[in-house]
Amino acid sequence: MQLQYSIVPIVQSTPYALAYLTQEKDKDALESWPVSWGQVLASTYSNRSKALMEGIGGGLRKLLHSSEDIEQALETYQMGLLVMRRVTISTLQATGKRLLTAVVAPLEKMAAGRV
Repeated sequence: MQLQYSIVPIVQSTPYALAYLTQEKDKDALESWPVSWGQVLASTYSNRSKALMEGIGGGLRKLLHSSEDIEQALETYQMGLLVMRRVTISTLQATGKRLLTAVVAPLEKMAAGRV
């Protein structure tokens, strides 16, 4: 049986898994991510960093709003990165919302010059 997966939901969902694992050890760890991500984007993509920060949440928002994509991401996690954890769709959605609030929104504000 050949699996019919798209790489897009997997790539878009990678920050979810990282955020989930990070929050297991430290509930406030995501608070430092916007500054770190902003610095990396600015040093790596200086000419495009503002545009990248402005659009950084697009894939995550798309994933949150697509039941098919989030189910596919969950299956991927259950077979790989989060195999030893009891992750559910609800867990992924909650983690995604936290990621948008704690990381994406501050990066978007940085890009708009509101920080």
